[in-house]
Amino acid sequence: MKRKTRKVDPQVCSVVGLSADEQATAMGRTIMKAAFERAGISRTELAKRMEVTPGRVTQILDYDRNWELKTIVRLLFACGQVVDFCWREPEVKGKKVMG
Repeated sequence: MKRKTRKVDPQVCSVVGLSADEQATAMGRTIMKAAFERAGISRTELAKRMEVTPGRVTQILDYDRNWELKTIVRLLFACGQVVDFCWREPEVKGKKVMG
């Protein structure tokens, strides 16, 4: 059975009721693909910089759903990006959802 995929805007994940796993998948993939596109390099070059095979790069960018943090950081560094993490309390139309 083929898994149905949906396009997700990570900025509205909490509003549309996605699970935490779905939010993480959407945001992780969006961040990594954006960094890769901005770097303007081939998948082969990215693989060399990450010290993995080109097939692994394809797997990371297109198929994986459970990345280790170190995989995301390695890809971002290989694309010349600086990594910062932050968090905030979710809000829906100006109201806090939790707490």
